[in-house]
Amino acid sequence: FFFFFLRGERRRKGMLAPFVKELLHTAIERAQKELHIQIQPANFRSSAAYPDETYDRFDLKWQRTGSSTTWGVVFNAQTPTLAPDFFFPPTFFPDLNQMNSWVHWDSHNPNALFMVFSELVAEHNRTSAKSIRDHPLAIISHQFTQLTAEKVPFDVIVGEPSPGAPAHTAPVTFTMNLDISQPLQEVKAVRLRDSELRAEVSVTYTPHANGITNVTDAYFHPPRVASSIQLSPSVSAIVGEIRPPPYTGAADVVRDVEFQIREGASRFYHSYQLRREMIAAYIAEFGGGLLEYDVEDFSRISFLFSVNGKYAVVHIAIPRKFPEQQPHLTFQSILEERSGAPAEATTSVYYHSPRWSCSEIASRLRPVLQEEIPKFTRMNTRQ
Repeated sequence: FFFFFLRGERRRKGMLAPFVKELLHTAIERAQKELHIQIQPANFRSSAAYPDETYDRFDLKWQRTGSSTTWGVVFNAQTPTLAPDFFFPPTFFPDLNQMNSWVHWDSHNPNALFMVFSELVAEHNRTSAKSIRDHPLAIISHQFTQLTAEKVPFDVIVGEPSPGAPAHTAPVTFTMNLDISQPLQEVKAVRLRDSELRAEVSVTYTPHANGITNVTDAYFHPPRVASSIQLSPSVSAIVGEIRPPPYTGAADVVRDVEFQIREGASRFYHSYQLRREMIAAYIAEFGGGLLEYDVEDFSRISFLFSVNGKYAVVHIAIPRKFPEQQPHLTFQSILEERSGAPAEATTSVYYHSPRWSCSEIASRLRPVLQEEIPKFTRMNTRQ
């Protein structure tokens, strides 16, 4: 009987690793997509009483822009279907009345760990915000009041103080998710489609380590302030690099970033319209030899040209900063090869003016091609 009992225990415990693995995979994936939070599980270990077990307990490090927090997670090695225990820093303990998914743990739900995690994050934000309202440093409590008054949606993350330092010296991060759907409305119609639109601004205050709280000392030893910006890849590709402005307040940082996004989107849309107009002008001027063109970004078009019986393919690349930057020409041979690929040459050395209309740019390109194509074919014709 004892032999069969042990064998049954081993079978039951053997399910623990894949069980936790599935829960973790779902939690990591959904936290990234829905909460914009990076989860990094680490330090996997087993209970001292059952050293042969795997993935019985681990540390769950989660981070958003400017701040990170680590919680310990412990599953029951004997009965892995029970709800896990969590170990939190001493500055945080959740209200169990707000933890429905944890109290009513459903071991058959692959989203169970994510649901508990999302409730814990919401509770963490709530308790952090409550502690910030009465923060002894006025510069930090004032940011809470100002952001609330201006109706800027934000989360607050309170980090951990240095060992032995007062609790109020812990770094405080305000995280603001910006609503950028309106500034990107025109661009979305032509480029983004179903892409994720996300812009997040974080401002982190790190108080002086000796716990200064009085007004005079706080004035001469203010907390360190660091601002950071995170854009989803699709937004970054449109507006380019956005740098945090000089700090004058968290709400001011938000307004400046929103302005930069509007300006970047406007530049992108204006450039998009000009590139589309330029493609149309090239087709009107050289349409008989059209091979292909970029129908999404209008940044490239290719033609087959013949000048006095000399043939070449010409690729025209229209830069993002057109018309300030002129299109680049790549001549490609249809006969000769170099290292197994068609021989080609690139140039942007020809006269161009950003003041010309698209039609004029296209028409002025014709004599350039009539001169350059014979030169290119002569240089790439085997003797």
